[in-house]
Formats: sequence, C-alpha cells, structure tokens
Amino acid sequence: MSTSLATVEPHEAEPQAACWCCGRRYPEDRLVRLGEHPEAAVCFTCTKFLHRRAREQNDVVTGDRGFAARGRAAFANSREIVLRHGWQNGRLSGPILRWLDKLTP
Repeated sequence: MSTSLATVEPHEAEPQAACWCCGRRYPEDRLVRLGEHPEAAVCFTCTKFLHRRAREQNDVVTGDRGFAARGRAAFANSREIVLRHGWQNGRLSGPILRWLDKLTP
C-alpha cells in the first residue's frame, strides 16, 4: 500500500508596498497610487493627512479668511495643543481624541 503525501503549498502572502509618506507596508488595495507616478503609493491615513495639509497651505497662499478656513485653522491649533501635551496617548483621552480626529476636517 503506497501512501502519497499531498504537497501543501505555503500560503503566499499578499504582496505589500510601502507608503511613500509613513513607510509602513500595506496590501495594494490599501494604497492610493499617484496618477503620473504610479511608483508612488500613499496609504489612506497619509492621504487624509496630506489633504488636510494641502487645504491649510491653500488657505494661507490664497489668503482665504472665510468661515471654513478659520474653522480649519482652529482645528489645526487644537491638534497642535493636543500633540504638545501628549493627550492623544492618554488612556481615556487617547481613544476619544483619535475618534474625533476621524470626524474632523
């Protein structure tokens, strides 16, 4: 009686690429490729950060002082205060602040 062992191929890991902003590795479906530079990939978290920075810079360059621009500036100042005090790492305040960050512009 001959017994043959079935060969089990190891599960191939999904190919991952590094985010050009933070350097963390993600599966392809969690990255945004840049139009004319498909070699550049940015994760979803960094795209939100870059969008926020671009809007802030645009407000400064265009001299926009409307209600929305002032609101974005107030949120940016609040974020700086939170980071300076390290409140985002607090046991109770950290999860709440990170949740709020997802909802704010």
